[in-house]
This record gives sequence, structure tokens and C-alpha cells, in this order.
Amino acid sequence: MKQQGNRMAQSIGMIVGKFYPLHQGHINMILQARQLVDELIVFVCSDSERDLKLFEESAMTRLPTSEERTNWAKQVFATIPGIQVESFIEDGIPAYPNGWQAWSERLQATLNALNIKPTIIFSSELQDEALYRQYFNLPVRLMDPPRAQFDVSATKIRTEPYRYWHFIPSHIRPFFTKQIVIDTRFSDTLLLQSVIKLFQSVDQKNNSQLQFIALDQHQLPQSIHHYHQEMIRINGIIGSPAFIEQALGTIEQINLNKIQNSRDLPYYNMMAPSLFEADETENNALMQFNELNHFLAQILEMPATK
Repeated sequence: MKQQGNRMAQSIGMIVGKFYPLHQGHINMILQARQLVDELIVFVCSDSERDLKLFEESAMTRLPTSEERTNWAKQVFATIPGIQVESFIEDGIPAYPNGWQAWSERLQATLNALNIKPTIIFSSELQDEALYRQYFNLPVRLMDPPRAQFDVSATKIRTEPYRYWHFIPSHIRPFFTKQIVIDTRFSDTLLLQSVIKLFQSVDQKNNSQLQFIALDQHQLPQSIHHYHQEMIRINGIIGSPAFIEQALGTIEQINLNKIQNSRDLPYYNMMAPSLFEADETENNALMQFNELNHFLAQILEMPATK
């Protein structure tokens, strides 16, 4: 609190960002800012066209709605008093950095509607400091612009999520989980049960980097259309040649993976001979086990689509 005459003036901070996705660096900045003010308002910005483009160019496997992204922050800060999280819709405003006038006017109108009068703005973006001062006539405090405390960014996470997995809050990780569709003809085999166990043995519940979905071939069209409606990507296919062909054909027909062509989608033919050369100490079962492990490891290492 600051003394003003005979009354105490409340300090109110404001932070604005896409948080696409929210990560530990963002969380650190927000909590640091909260130590410096009595109340903190955090706006999670969304723009339908921009956010879809970010998703299409990312390694994310599920498109988050603006409401879900706002709830990411609400869930993180629910137990911290004095932090208010709100959504801010940017649709129709010229793309950054050209729309500052219209953007600031809409944000000010939103603040007025919420009856919030910030006294300071916090940001980690050096290039925004002067513009915040110009359009809001408020002091600006930069919080770790070089990201020395947490060397991560939302761009890095969208591009290589598993490299920065430890920076992603657990409730956000499912939006990066890669979906592997499996032909039910093989789902109960020792080979697939063993491989699935290997990849899920170190994952916590709901935090898996890979999710395995067993489907009958006749279920494929309906299931793939469902994933399309929910904006969920399929990242790999394991099955018979007929199963793989039908899955790829359906994905190509509805363009499930957006800018990713279905012909580039990794698949593993369970009925093909192993590509690994056997030696005297290996048998075919072991070779196929190692080959399938290699196939799934490559899927995890695949970067975002450029």
C-alpha cells in the first residue's frame, strides 16, 4: 500500500500475454510481480486466426480453446491470493506490432468494464516497454527480459515440447501428448504390450508423452472424424497394411493434421519383415521389439512442422 493523504492507495499490477502455452517462466514472472503489488490482474490474450496458425506450426497435438488457456492460468494461481485471471479477445485487431492503438483502446475498455485501474504494468518484453508507457501512461517494470532465471519460451515449447517438458505444468502437458493409433488385431500381443509398458512406465497418469489408442478397422473413419472435430492430431499408426492404408486415406480426406500431409505421417507395418539385421544372439521377436521402440522414439523426437 502507498500512502495518499489520509488514505491508503492500493497498488494494482497488470500482465498481458498469450501464454501459449503457460510455462514455468511465465509463472515465475507472475509470482514475482505479485510480491510487488497488492493485487495483480493477468490477461490471457486470444486471437482465433493467430492461435490456429500457432497451433498448425507447433508440435501441439490438441488445439486449446481460449477458455481452456485462461483456465490453465486460473488453475495454477487459484491458491495464491490477489491474482485475478481474465481472458482478453484480440480478434479483429491488426497483428502485432501494428495494432497498438486499437489494442490499447480495447484493453482499456475491458479494464473499465471490470472496474480495474492498474497502477503499474509488468512485462518481460523489452520492446514493449515504451509502447506500454505511451498508450497507458503507466510505469512499466521489466521482469527478467533475458530469461536468465528460466531459459525457456512458449515458442521453444511449441517447437520442441519434450526437450522442455519439465517447464510445462502437468495439466497442460496433455495438449502435447502424441496420439498413436493401434490396430486392435495386435493390441494384445506380447510385442505391443511390452512396448507400451516401456514408454508408459516412467510417465505419471495424464502426463504421458505418448497415448496409445486401440481401434478396430471398422471404427477408423468414425474415430478419425471425431479427432478432427476435437482438433486432435494423430501422430503415428501401428497396424496391418489395410489398417494403415485406411487410416491414412481417411486423414488425407479430412486433412486432420492440417498442414501435415498424411503421406508424411509415420506408420509401422506389423506384418512387414524387420529392417534390423539379425545376429546369432537375436531372434525375430527381439528385433521387432527394438525396431518398434526406435519407431516410437523417432516420433517423440519429431519437431514442430515448419
